[in-house]
Amino acid sequence: MKRHLNALRCQVELVGVLTSEIPPRLIEISRSGCLLESGHRIEEGTVGALRLEVDGQGYREDVRATRCVAIAGSGSAYLVGVEFLQT
Repeated sequence: MKRHLNALRCQVELVGVLTSEIPPRLIEISRSGCLLESGHRIEEGTVGALRLEVDGQGYREDVRATRCVAIAGSGSAYLVGVEFLQT
């Protein structure tokens, strides 16, 4: 007696988010974005949340890195340009 086993096939797409906290120093800020100094390289296109505290008031904005340039002679410091995302 032969048995036929029907295999059930399914495709699963797993989505995950990897987060890390990178403490930047705010250099400049404008309506469209800001310039940060960071001790870590941040890839262009990276999306994240920027949290600022000004005079005890907390702010949080979603941002996307538009450029990251090593600061010459600094060892491992980078200038990171980020744009504010409209949410």
